[in-house]
Amino acid sequence: AEERQRLEEEMQRQKELARQEYNKQIIHKYGNKYGTLICDGKVCLNMTKEMCIAAWGEPLYVNSTIVKGLVHEQWVYGWHTYLYFDNNILTAIQN
Repeated sequence: AEERQRLEEEMQRQKELARQEYNKQIIHKYGNKYGTLICDGKVCLNMTKEMCIAAWGEPLYVNSTIVKGLVHEQWVYGWHTYLYFDNNILTAIQN
């Protein structure tokens, strides 16, 4: 039982170290403002699609419209939340 407890604690420690390293890489890649939001699982206006995927994961559905060379996308998530992009930049959040 003690060995099992020790192994579980070590696994938790390794998991926490991996999470900290991932967060450090995300903040380095996207800067403190956006990186911290992504690590907290949050999105905000002016994020790129890549940033939003890092924060929330892939959407369930993507609806696209192209008008005069401008690409509009609506990303649909499972909790009745929608992200709207114009040419890869988050311009609106609906929930």
